[in-house]
Amino acid sequence: MVDVDESTVTYKVKPTGAIRYRPRTVSGHEFVRGFLQHTLPLNFQRLRYYGWASANSKLQFAWVRMLVWFYLGWCYWLAKEAELEPIEKPPIRCAECGDAMQLTAITDGDGRLFYNHPLPYLDSG
Repeated sequence: MVDVDESTVTYKVKPTGAIRYRPRTVSGHEFVRGFLQHTLPLNFQRLRYYGWASANSKLQFAWVRMLVWFYLGWCYWLAKEAELEPIEKPPIRCAECGDAMQLTAITDGDGRLFYNHPLPYLDSG
C-alpha cells in the first residue's frame, strides 16, 4: 500500500507482462470488496492445499473420477479393459436380390453425412 486517506486506497500492482509496478487508486469500499474475494468463510479450507488436489498428492484425477462414479452408482471401465465381445448381427439383405448389403454411408433426413466408409477400389490391372 502506498497511500490511504478517508475515502481512497492507493496500492501498487504489477500488470501481467509488465516490468514495473503501477499505482492504482480505488475507493475504500472497492478495496475491501476485492480483498474479501480471497477470504473463505469460517471452517472452510482451500481444496488445492489438502487432499487429492494438493501438489504432493500421488492420486491421479482419473482415479478420483472413478471413485466418484462408483459412489454415484455409475459404471466406469478403463479403455484398455473395456473390450467387449462383438455381437454377431445378421447382415442386412437387399429387397431386390436378397444379397448381403454393405454399409457405405449414414445420412440424416437433410442429406448431411454422419458416417462415410466407401467401398474399396479394386483395380484389376
